Amino acid sequence: MNNYEQWLVKLGGRIRAERERQNLTRVTLAEMANTEQGYIVQIERGTRSPSLRTFTNLLMALGVSADCLIFGTSDNDETERERLVESFASLLKRSDEDDIKILYQLATHMARNKSLSELNENINVNTISSNYTCRDLNQFSIRSKTDVDIKFVIDVTSGMQSFIDNVKVNVKLFLTRLKAEFLTTGRTFGKVRLKVLAFRDYYCFCGDAPLEESDFFLMPEDNNEFQMFVDNLVANGGGDEPESGLEALSLAIMGEWNNETHSNRKRHIIVLFTDASAHKLDSPQRLTEKKYPHEKNIPMSFEDLTSKWENGCSMSKSGKRLVIFAPDTYPWSEISTEWPQTVFFPSCAGDGLTEVDLDLIIKCIVNAV
Repeated sequence: MNNYEQWLVKLGGRIRAERERQNLTRVTLAEMANTEQGYIVQIERGTRSPSLRTFTNLLMALGVSADCLIFGTSDNDETERERLVESFASLLKRSDEDDIKILYQLATHMARNKSLSELNENINVNTISSNYTCRDLNQFSIRSKTDVDIKFVIDVTSGMQSFIDNVKVNVKLFLTRLKAEFLTTGRTFGKVRLKVLAFRDYYCFCGDAPLEESDFFLMPEDNNEFQMFVDNLVANGGGDEPESGLEALSLAIMGEWNNETHSNRKRHIIVLFTDASAHKLDSPQRLTEKKYPHEKNIPMSFEDLTSKWENGCSMSKSGKRLVIFAPDTYPWSEISTEWPQTVFFPSCAGDGLTEVDLDLIIKCIVNAV
C-alpha cells in the first residue's frame, strides 16, 4: 500500500468516526451529501477517493472543516485540553518564525503566572525581531495582515475549455469574494499580487505559445489588466496526455516572489489546475525539442524539482503552499505524498475540471493562507 492509499484509509476512517459520533447512518449521510450509500461505504473503507464535489458536500453535511478530515486535526475521543494542544501545534507548523518567537515569549510569561500588565512591560521585542516595536498586546494586531502572492498555473489545452470559460465568467468577482472569505478568518490582506502561467504541451503544440506567463498584478490596482489577461486565454492545442504541467510548475516555483522585509506575514501560494498527467522532466524529447525553454534552467528531473520546492527557491519556507486540482496520476499523486505544505484535490482525468467551481477554489486558497 503506497502513501496515498494509506492516506485514503485514514480519510475514510475519519469520515466514518465523525458520522458515527453524530449518530448518522450511511444512508442518512449519503442523502445529506447528495450521493449514494455505496459510494459512502467505499470512501469510508478507503477503497475510493471522493470527488471534489462529494468531499465538499461531506464537509457541509458533517459540519467539519477540511483540516479535520484531511489532516485529522480533531479527535473527539480527546479531552478539550488535548484538542487545543493539537490545534495549537498545527497552528505553529503553519506560522512564520517571527510569529513563533512571539508566541513562545507569551507562553513563557503566562507559564510563570505573569499578569497581562507585567507581560506588556516585560516582552523583550529585541529578542523577537527588529521589525517589532510593540509595547502592548494590542499592537500584535499588526501581524494579522498577510501579504499574499498567488500564482495560478492553468492547463489551457483544448480539453479545459469549459473550465477556462468558467474562470472568465467569474474573474471579475474573484478578488471581492476572496477578501470576503478571508475576513471570516479574522484577518485581513496586506499586499495582494496575482500571476498566471498558462501551459499547453511543449512536445505537440502546433502554435507558438506552449506557455503564456503574465507579470504579477498588484490588486486591486491592476485588476483590469488581470481580467484582460485571463479573458485572452484560449484553450487549444495539446489534448493528448501528458502535458507540460511540471515545466509550468517549475517556472512558478523558481520565479519571483514578494520577500520585502516588513512586519506583514508572507504567504506564497501556487494553485495548479489540470485534467491531465505531465511529461517527465527527464524525457529524452527534451534535448531535441526546439520549443522547449532550455534557457529557463528547468530542473532536469522530478527529484531536482522536489529539492527546489523544499529548500532551493525564493518562496517563504514556512509560508509557501501548493494547492493542486488534478487527476490522481503522475506526478500529482507523488507530489501530494512527498512534498510538504501541499494539498491535493483529485479530479477526473480528461474531464476538464468540470467539478471545480469558484467557491471551492477560494475556500482552498483561504485555508492555504
